[in-house]
Amino acid sequence: MLLDSEGPSKLLDDDEPVVALVAEARSRGMEVVICALTIIELVHAHTNKARLSEILSGVHASSSS
Repeated sequence: MLLDSEGPSKLLDDDEPVVALVAEARSRGMEVVICALTIIELVHAHTNKARLSEILSGVHASSSS
């Protein structure tokens, strides 16, 4: 499952539909992937760094779009 920048942002906000979608993908054995540049977009002064680390530990970053 490839997430655009909105997906991880919604995961950071604990958006229930997105959390459920990602959980379902993982239960089906799918990898959850984000573009490496998305990580840069997610980091700003108001980002909960601990929560971001938790989310990123469960996804694969791809350097190709």
